[in-house]
Amino acid sequence: MADNQTTVKVLFIDDDAGIRRAFSRVMATRGFETECAGTGIEAVHMAELCAYPVIVTDLRMPGMDGLSLIERLRPLQPHAAYVVITGMPDLDLNRANATANQIDAVLSKPWNADELEEVLRRAATLYHQRCGVTDAAPEDAPTVLVIEDNPTDAETIRAMLDPVASEIVLTERLAEALQLMRGRTFDAVLADLSLPDARGLDVVVRLRMLAPDAAIVILGGLDDEDVALRGVQMGVQDYLSKRTMDARSLRRTLRYSVERKRAEQRLAYLARHDQLTGLANRTTFLEKLTSALARARRQAQPLAVLFVDVDRFKAINDSLGHEAGDLLLKTVSERLQASVREYDTVARIGGDEFAVLLEDLASPGGPTEVSQRILTALTAPIVVNDIELVMTGSVGVAIHPQAGDTSERLMKAADSALHSAKAKGRNNFQMAVGDDDADATKRIRLTAELRHALKAKQFLLFYQPQIDIRANKVIGLEALLRWKKSDGRLVSPLEFIPILEDTGLIIDVGAWVLEEACQQLKRWRAEGMDKLRVAVNLSAKQFETDGLIKVVQNALDLSGIEPDGLELEITESLLMQDTSHTNQTLEALKAMGLRIAVDDFGTGYSSLAYLERFRVDVLKVDRSFINAINVNGRKGSVAGAIVGLGHRLGLEVVAEGVETKDQLHHLQANDCDMVQGFYFAKPTDNWVRASMEDIITRLLPPAPLKVAAEG
Repeated sequence: MADNQTTVKVLFIDDDAGIRRAFSRVMATRGFETECAGTGIEAVHMAELCAYPVIVTDLRMPGMDGLSLIERLRPLQPHAAYVVITGMPDLDLNRANATANQIDAVLSKPWNADELEEVLRRAATLYHQRCGVTDAAPEDAPTVLVIEDNPTDAETIRAMLDPVASEIVLTERLAEALQLMRGRTFDAVLADLSLPDARGLDVVVRLRMLAPDAAIVILGGLDDEDVALRGVQMGVQDYLSKRTMDARSLRRTLRYSVERKRAEQRLAYLARHDQLTGLANRTTFLEKLTSALARARRQAQPLAVLFVDVDRFKAINDSLGHEAGDLLLKTVSERLQASVREYDTVARIGGDEFAVLLEDLASPGGPTEVSQRILTALTAPIVVNDIELVMTGSVGVAIHPQAGDTSERLMKAADSALHSAKAKGRNNFQMAVGDDDADATKRIRLTAELRHALKAKQFLLFYQPQIDIRANKVIGLEALLRWKKSDGRLVSPLEFIPILEDTGLIIDVGAWVLEEACQQLKRWRAEGMDKLRVAVNLSAKQFETDGLIKVVQNALDLSGIEPDGLELEITESLLMQDTSHTNQTLEALKAMGLRIAVDDFGTGYSSLAYLERFRVDVLKVDRSFINAINVNGRKGSVAGAIVGLGHRLGLEVVAEGVETKDQLHHLQANDCDMVQGFYFAKPTDNWVRASMEDIITRLLPPAPLKVAAEG
């Protein structure tokens, strides 16, 4: 490389990491500064932040190919020279006819280093020609304010910049310039440091105060490195000496200064906003909340923080793909913004979690009304990949000052209320009450206690019988997890199971449940109840792990029971994921000889397609439909319809939550197969044959006793 050749900045795009390394290594020895991208999307992001004189791309890449990439980059880098590298130039360039006028050079693979250097040098020359000689200003040409009191210098600068600026405004005094900037904005300001009404870097201070978004270039009579450095430290983009300045250097400085300023602004925007939705991010939301709290304290006014979470978002994201998930999140952001006032703040603070800041509340019920409006807006159908989805959301609400008087406390309170909304079935909102710090502390303490509970064997299983109401016999029992603390107190499952799910402890606890339920079935069968079976609920977290099959097989092996004695209950939402993993896991479980039941049917996405696609055995009607029997004159029509549906699909049907004789008679009339509920027995841990006999003789007389047993 000749000593007088200047370094050229090159953006190189190739999906092969080895080729990228080789290109960078070879071209670095020949005076080229190379930055690399592995995909078209990555290259676009880089081009948004930095100017590149030469852009070299492979034509054949997965995703966005080279031709499509050039079309995307042209508006961002109009002066750049574009070089393509291809292993089949004739074929690829025939395909490239539509884009041929955007390609400046073509190289064949494998490339020769000398030939490559020559092509890149010509490309760099072409770039400088485009920057220095043009008939008209480009579309993105900047507006420029020139502050120069020497008329000759001012006109010279105007003549130099005229081809590359969309508008040039001249003024002789700083005061005049500041007055102009109060009424309009400029992309760039070129200011002499020696003006009649201001001298030195004081010019910069006053310009920065009034035009923080403008690129500032300062002009001096001498090459003064000290002044240039101090100016850059104060936020100036560049310093030029009028003695050595020519058209090319001035145009290049203007271009680079504006691009650097735009890049700074883009980076500042990205640092404060979510890239997918354009909403404020967590950092910005916290800043706005802190400012809003200061105003609320001064004015003695309430404000509210809402946490909004998309229910079962992971199931949709996993089953339909990340692009569908991104579309869903964008839709949620649009619906949230449409549900609040223009000056309210909406932010995305996590994967599928959003936050809303409500100020100037007109009434105490304002947050409640907004929460309901959000829930309603979210349920509007959305079409993703030709599939119509109906999503729901959960909302947690914290109101200042009742729920907290600091940003941290309000955020904790809203998050705690959101967890409560999810624990109460989702698709609802809950208000934070009391001291949320105490709630958070309680949650942390419970998590620690749960970790200890498994080691200390504090978990136990209660069982609720399932009765075949056509044969009048107990045919199985559902295992239900309970936690008995060291002081003998039973903790509500609603209190600790959500924490097991959130922390992932459900994986280990779920494995214990399977082992213990199988061991208990072994003991019952030893008492002569040979045909009895046990049902165990599977968490979605358990189902997602690769070790579930091994855990189930281990439980069967340790107990020695046959697989048909174990029934696994899964939820509708888990089936809805419809991933290859879901399908493979279900097929493996069925191949083992296990029974599969769909729990709480009717409360989720309720799709017949999933019931037909997956091999399940049992449909469990949710208790909400059983509760509706003989209520408001409807007489359980939905429950009866689900029973009929299950039978037409060849499934056994179990009704959960049977509490009255009327409900039992209605289900018998609709030919339901099995029932369970408080009408027969509450869950307990001491079931024996005699207690099961008592259920039948008391509640289903005069049919003879039939506990599932041989003979």
